[in-house]
Amino acid sequence: MIKKTLITACIIIQVFLAYSQSADEYFGKACTYVIEGNYNKAIKYFNKTIETDPEFNFAYLNRASVYTLNGDYKKAIADLNIYLTYDPENPGALESRGILLTETGNFGSALPDLLKASELSPESLYLNYYLGLVYFNLKDYKSAVKCFELYLTENQNDWESCFYIAMSYQYLSQKDKACEYSDLALNLVYSVEESHNSKDKKHIRLLKEAYSNCTGSQFILPE
Repeated sequence: MIKKTLITACIIIQVFLAYSQSADEYFGKACTYVIEGNYNKAIKYFNKTIETDPEFNFAYLNRASVYTLNGDYKKAIADLNIYLTYDPENPGALESRGILLTETGNFGSALPDLLKASELSPESLYLNYYLGLVYFNLKDYKSAVKCFELYLTENQNDWESCFYIAMSYQYLSQKDKACEYSDLALNLVYSVEESHNSKDKKHIRLLKEAYSNCTGSQFILPE
Protein backbone atom coordinates (compact mmCIF):
# COMPACT_ATOMS: atom_id res chain seq x y z
CA MET A 1 0.00 0.00 0.00
CA ILE A 2 1.46 3.34 -1.03
CA LYS A 3 2.13 5.59 1.97
CA LYS A 4 2.25 8.76 -0.04
CA THR A 5 -0.90 9.91 -1.83
CA LEU A 6 0.49 10.47 -5.28
CA ILE A 7 -1.75 13.30 -6.31
CA THR A 8 -0.34 16.15 -8.28
CA ALA A 9 -2.53 19.16 -7.79
CA CYS A 10 -4.37 19.90 -11.01
CA ILE A 11 -3.00 23.11 -12.39
CA ILE A 12 -5.82 24.95 -14.06
CA ILE A 13 -3.99 26.71 -16.84
CA GLN A 14 -5.28 29.83 -18.50
CA VAL A 15 -5.12 29.92 -22.27
CA PHE A 16 -1.50 30.34 -23.25
CA LEU A 17 -0.07 30.59 -26.72
CA ALA A 18 1.83 27.36 -26.02
CA TYR A 19 -1.40 25.37 -25.82
CA SER A 20 -4.43 25.32 -28.06
CA GLN A 21 -7.65 26.58 -26.51
CA SER A 22 -9.44 23.24 -26.92
CA ALA A 23 -6.59 21.39 -25.19
CA ASP A 24 -6.80 23.86 -22.31
CA GLU A 25 -10.57 23.33 -22.05
CA TYR A 26 -10.15 19.55 -22.03
CA PHE A 27 -7.52 19.86 -19.32
CA GLY A 28 -9.81 22.03 -17.20
CA LYS A 29 -12.61 19.46 -17.50
CA ALA A 30 -10.23 16.65 -16.57
CA CYS A 31 -9.14 18.52 -13.44
CA THR A 32 -12.76 19.11 -12.47
CA TYR A 33 -13.42 15.37 -12.71
CA VAL A 34 -10.34 14.64 -10.59
CA ILE A 35 -11.65 16.95 -7.87
CA GLU A 36 -15.05 15.22 -8.08
CA GLY A 37 -13.40 11.80 -7.80
CA ASN A 38 -14.59 10.68 -11.25
CA TYR A 39 -11.25 9.25 -12.34
CA ASN A 40 -12.39 7.44 -15.47
CA LYS A 41 -13.82 10.63 -16.94
CA ALA A 42 -10.72 12.52 -15.83
CA ILE A 43 -8.56 10.08 -17.79
CA LYS A 44 -10.85 10.48 -20.82
CA TYR A 45 -10.33 14.24 -20.83
CA PHE A 46 -6.62 14.05 -20.13
CA ASN A 47 -6.49 11.74 -23.17
CA LYS A 48 -8.35 14.33 -25.21
CA THR A 49 -5.94 17.02 -24.02
CA ILE A 50 -2.95 14.99 -25.19
CA GLU A 51 -4.60 14.01 -28.48
CA THR A 52 -5.23 17.70 -29.17
CA ASP A 53 -1.79 18.86 -28.06
CA PRO A 54 0.83 16.12 -27.44
CA GLU A 55 3.17 18.74 -25.94
CA PHE A 56 0.78 19.54 -23.09
CA ASN A 57 3.15 18.16 -20.45
CA PHE A 58 0.96 18.83 -17.38
CA ALA A 59 -1.64 16.45 -18.81
CA TYR A 60 0.87 13.57 -18.57
CA LEU A 61 1.78 14.52 -15.01
CA ASN A 62 -1.82 14.70 -13.80
CA ARG A 63 -2.94 11.63 -15.73
CA ALA A 64 -0.13 9.75 -13.97
CA SER A 65 -1.67 10.72 -10.64
CA VAL A 66 -5.08 9.42 -11.70
CA TYR A 67 -3.60 6.18 -13.00
CA THR A 68 -1.93 5.79 -9.61
CA LEU A 69 -5.23 6.24 -7.79
CA ASN A 70 -6.74 3.60 -10.08
CA GLY A 71 -3.89 1.21 -9.25
CA ASP A 72 -2.52 1.24 -12.80
CA TYR A 73 1.10 1.81 -11.83
CA LYS A 74 2.63 0.83 -15.18
CA LYS A 75 0.65 3.47 -17.05
CA ALA A 76 1.45 6.01 -14.34
CA ILE A 77 5.17 5.28 -14.70
CA ALA A 78 4.90 5.61 -18.49
CA ASP A 79 3.30 9.05 -18.15
CA LEU A 80 5.91 10.17 -15.63
CA ASN A 81 8.61 9.02 -18.05
CA ILE A 82 7.16 11.36 -20.66
CA TYR A 83 6.70 14.26 -18.25
CA LEU A 84 10.28 13.98 -17.03
CA THR A 85 11.57 14.48 -20.58
CA TYR A 86 10.14 18.01 -20.28
CA ASP A 87 11.14 18.65 -16.67
CA PRO A 88 13.89 16.16 -15.73
CA GLU A 89 14.61 17.67 -12.31
CA ASN A 90 11.06 17.97 -11.02
CA PRO A 91 11.43 16.53 -7.48
CA GLY A 92 7.76 15.57 -7.14
CA ALA A 93 7.72 13.64 -10.41
CA LEU A 94 11.02 11.93 -9.60
CA GLU A 95 9.78 10.95 -6.15
CA SER A 96 6.48 9.70 -7.54
CA ARG A 97 8.20 7.58 -10.18
CA GLY A 98 10.65 6.27 -7.58
CA ILE A 99 7.80 5.27 -5.27
CA LEU A 100 5.90 3.55 -8.08
CA LEU A 101 9.03 1.69 -9.20
CA THR A 102 9.51 0.59 -5.59
CA GLU A 103 5.90 -0.59 -5.33
CA THR A 104 6.31 -2.61 -8.55
CA GLY A 105 9.52 -4.24 -7.33
CA ASN A 106 11.94 -2.32 -9.58
CA PHE A 107 14.25 -1.40 -6.73
CA GLY A 108 17.40 -0.80 -8.75
CA SER A 109 15.58 1.62 -11.06
CA ALA A 110 13.83 3.34 -8.14
CA LEU A 111 17.03 4.20 -6.28
CA PRO A 112 18.41 6.91 -8.64
CA ASP A 113 15.01 8.66 -8.77
CA LEU A 114 14.63 8.67 -4.99
CA LEU A 115 18.19 9.83 -4.40
CA LYS A 116 17.81 12.65 -6.92
CA ALA A 117 14.47 13.67 -5.41
CA SER A 118 16.06 13.65 -1.95
CA GLU A 119 18.84 15.90 -3.22
CA LEU A 120 16.37 18.34 -4.79
CA SER A 121 13.74 18.25 -2.04
CA PRO A 122 15.24 16.86 1.20
CA GLU A 123 12.23 17.97 3.26
CA SER A 124 9.90 15.49 1.55
CA LEU A 125 8.08 13.42 4.17
CA TYR A 126 8.15 9.97 2.58
CA LEU A 127 11.51 9.83 0.81
CA ASN A 128 13.38 8.25 3.72
CA TYR A 129 10.74 5.53 4.05
CA TYR A 130 10.96 4.54 0.41
CA LEU A 131 14.74 4.84 0.31
CA GLY A 132 14.80 2.50 3.31
CA LEU A 133 12.52 0.07 1.52
CA VAL A 134 14.71 0.11 -1.58
CA TYR A 135 17.93 -0.38 0.40
CA PHE A 136 16.32 -3.21 2.39
CA ASN A 137 15.32 -5.05 -0.78
CA LEU A 138 18.78 -4.46 -2.28
CA LYS A 139 20.20 -5.99 0.94
CA ASP A 140 22.01 -2.83 1.98
CA TYR A 141 20.77 -3.19 5.53
CA LYS A 142 22.94 -0.49 7.12
CA SER A 143 21.60 2.12 4.71
CA ALA A 144 18.07 0.80 5.25
CA VAL A 145 18.36 1.25 9.01
CA LYS A 146 19.65 4.79 8.60
CA CYS A 147 16.75 5.80 6.32
CA PHE A 148 14.03 4.19 8.42
CA GLU A 149 15.42 5.73 11.61
CA LEU A 150 15.32 9.15 9.93
CA TYR A 151 11.72 8.49 8.90
CA LEU A 152 10.83 7.53 12.48
CA THR A 153 12.02 10.89 13.79
CA GLU A 154 8.91 12.37 12.13
CA ASN A 155 6.64 9.31 12.31
CA GLN A 156 7.33 7.69 15.68
CA ASN A 157 4.34 5.34 15.51
CA ASP A 158 5.07 3.76 12.15
CA TRP A 159 5.33 0.07 12.96
CA GLU A 160 6.34 -0.90 9.42
CA SER A 161 9.54 1.13 9.70
CA CYS A 162 10.26 -0.60 13.00
CA PHE A 163 9.65 -3.94 11.29
CA TYR A 164 12.22 -3.24 8.57
CA ILE A 165 14.74 -1.97 11.13
CA ALA A 166 14.25 -5.11 13.21
CA MET A 167 14.69 -7.37 10.18
CA SER A 168 17.74 -5.38 9.05
CA TYR A 169 19.40 -5.73 12.44
CA GLN A 170 18.57 -9.42 12.39
CA TYR A 171 20.37 -9.80 9.04
CA LEU A 172 23.27 -7.74 10.45
CA SER A 173 23.41 -10.17 13.42
CA GLN A 174 22.78 -7.39 15.92
CA LYS A 175 20.53 -9.36 18.22
CA ASP A 176 19.86 -6.71 20.86
CA LYS A 177 18.79 -4.12 18.30
CA ALA A 178 16.65 -6.66 16.47
CA CYS A 179 14.91 -7.49 19.74
CA GLU A 180 14.44 -3.81 20.65
CA TYR A 181 12.74 -2.93 17.37
CA SER A 182 10.73 -6.16 17.20
CA ASP A 183 9.27 -5.34 20.60
CA LEU A 184 8.60 -1.74 19.59
CA ALA A 185 6.95 -2.74 16.32
CA LEU A 186 4.70 -5.33 17.95
CA ASN A 187 3.59 -2.91 20.64
CA LEU A 188 2.76 -0.34 17.98
CA VAL A 189 0.85 -2.92 15.93
CA TYR A 190 -1.38 -3.83 18.84
CA SER A 191 -1.79 -0.29 20.18
CA VAL A 192 -4.42 0.48 17.56
CA GLU A 193 -7.43 -1.49 16.40
CA GLU A 194 -7.20 -1.99 12.67
CA SER A 195 -7.47 -4.83 10.20
CA HIS A 196 -4.31 -6.16 8.60
CA ASN A 197 -3.85 -7.45 5.08
CA SER A 198 -1.94 -10.63 4.24
CA LYS A 199 1.37 -8.77 3.90
CA ASP A 200 0.91 -7.14 7.32
CA LYS A 201 0.08 -10.51 8.88
CA LYS A 202 3.25 -12.01 7.40
CA HIS A 203 5.32 -9.15 8.82
CA ILE A 204 3.69 -9.52 12.24
CA ARG A 205 4.50 -13.25 12.20
CA LEU A 206 8.14 -12.49 11.32
CA LEU A 207 8.30 -9.94 14.13
CA LYS A 208 7.02 -12.48 16.63
CA GLU A 209 9.60 -15.00 15.42
CA ALA A 210 12.39 -12.42 15.70
CA TYR A 211 11.22 -11.44 19.19
CA SER A 212 11.08 -15.07 20.27
CA ASN A 213 14.52 -15.81 18.82
CA CYS A 214 16.20 -12.96 20.66
CA THR A 215 14.35 -13.17 23.99
CA GLY A 216 13.64 -16.90 24.21
CA SER A 217 10.00 -16.14 25.07
CA GLN A 218 6.75 -15.44 23.29
CA PHE A 219 5.51 -11.90 22.78
CA ILE A 220 2.71 -11.10 25.22
CA LEU A 221 0.00 -8.79 23.96
CA PRO A 222 -0.14 -5.49 25.87
CA GLU A 223 -3.19 -5.08 28.07
